[in-house]
Amino acid sequence: MTAGSWPVAAMAVALPYGLAVGVAYLLALRVNTRLYLADGPLWQPIGLMLVRLLGSVALLGAAVPWGWAPTLVALAGFGLARPLTLRWLDRRERAGQGGEGRQL
Repeated sequence: MTAGSWPVAAMAVALPYGLAVGVAYLLALRVNTRLYLADGPLWQPIGLMLVRLLGSVALLGAAVPWGWAPTLVALAGFGLARPLTLRWLDRRERAGQGGEGRQL
C-alpha cells in the first residue's frame, strides 16, 4: 500500500466501522429505554447509558489516528446508522404483526 492510498483505504474501512458503532449504539439505546420503563433498579439503565455513551465516544475516537477524513467518514456512518436501523426494526416489527402497519 502506498502512502497515497492509505486515506482511501482508511475511509473505505471507516464507513462500515462507524455504521457498526451506530447500530450498536441504537440497539443499546433501545435496551436502555426498556430498562428505564421497567420496574427494576435505576442503576441498570443509568449504567448502560454511561457504557453506551462512553463506548461510542471511545470507539469513534479510535478513528482519529486514521486522519480527519476517515474520522468524518466514520461519523457519517454513525449518522447513517439511524435511518437504516429504524427501517430494519420497523420491518421486523411489521413482520411480527403479520404484515400490518403501525397504528397511530
